[in-house]
Amino acid sequence: MRIFALLFLWLCCSAVAADRPQPILSFKNQNINFGYAPQRATFSARVTVLSNTADTLKIGKIFSPCNCIRSSIADSILPPGDSLTVDIEFYTETRSSYRVWHCNLIDINDVRIGEFGVEATIFNIENPPSILSVTPPVIIASQYGDTGPTEFTFKIENHANQTIPLKLKYINTEYYEVDFPAYIEAGKSVEGKFILKESGKKSSFKNSLTFEFINDKEQTEFYSIPILRNLYKKQ
Repeated sequence: MRIFALLFLWLCCSAVAADRPQPILSFKNQNINFGYAPQRATFSARVTVLSNTADTLKIGKIFSPCNCIRSSIADSILPPGDSLTVDIEFYTETRSSYRVWHCNLIDINDVRIGEFGVEATIFNIENPPSILSVTPPVIIASQYGDTGPTEFTFKIENHANQTIPLKLKYINTEYYEVDFPAYIEAGKSVEGKFILKESGKKSSFKNSLTFEFINDKEQTEFYSIPILRNLYKKQ
């Protein structure tokens, strides 16, 4: 009798799942986690939006609950089965805290058709996370004139008593590439390198890279390094 009851329950659940409509949009990187992020800096990431409908969608606007998040899309028209990208620029507040924001995609009829999230643990650079730290906390790649350095090093220090594996999570490859370490031994530090491409040498930008690591509780966490480049003309 119990077997028949379980079978009936499974059939009911399957029927409900089959009747549940597919969402209009699906996302790649629907939740952007910048992890540990220093105060008063700008970070960037990209969300890919996929259409699950046979209709052409027109994105009217992207609603962000905080002025610290700016989102933009190159094209507001999303054909059936196609995809588009949402570029996110996030500026950290002065208050140290863990925060989560939910941003909505709104169509031209003012109807919400999708949502993505942004989260971060904002910290003061004078009080970095206890497990690891990055020096410098912000990579300054600015220069005067037409020539200057094209490579900038940074150091990641492991304050834990075990080896920490590392992996890049978000990186904008338009302006630069990164030589990034795969792990840090306990109590030691490793160097990474930020290398400008030709397009980056000619451009000013505010950007970032985010990497993931495994903490001492075997949980995945994230850490973001802001990158600032201004080109100044010689007087």
